[in-house]
Amino acid sequence: MDTDGGMSPPTRQPSRLSLSQEATTVTPTLPASCNEGGGVAINKDVWFKYTAACSGTVTASTCGSATFDTRIAVYSGTICPSTTTVVSACSDNAAGCASSTSKATWTAIAGSVWYVRVGSPGSTSGTGSLSLSCAVTCTADVNGDLYVDGADLGIVLGAWGSCP
Repeated sequence: MDTDGGMSPPTRQPSRLSLSQEATTVTPTLPASCNEGGGVAINKDVWFKYTAACSGTVTASTCGSATFDTRIAVYSGTICPSTTTVVSACSDNAAGCASSTSKATWTAIAGSVWYVRVGSPGSTSGTGSLSLSCAVTCTADVNGDLYVDGADLGIVLGAWGSCP
């Protein structure tokens, strides 16, 4: 633990982080919007500081990679979250994830700072891994076919001109 709100962010940011669920519970509590049927408690939490590697959809996941029931909450900002910090994403028992593990997604801009909080909705503990990934959103791919090509240019040029 450190003096920054009880969080111990890693010194480097690999795409897969190991965690040991032996921490203590700290604030802030989760908002009602994070209640997916199991309440809003998040206990024995571990915090990670993440700088987005791309502009696009970021995923923080313990999906199938933890030995305990996990809950994830994500907060934006360059300082440690407080009781008034808005939760950007949260997950508890994500669909398709085994053993009550979680997966939270949110939209980020490359270089933006996020705090990822991993804990348990109960008092369980164990070990696991937190995976962080970022899928690039390409705004130049106007037609959504995963290629920036003449078809996209044709759409842009076809819409060029004065507004109605």
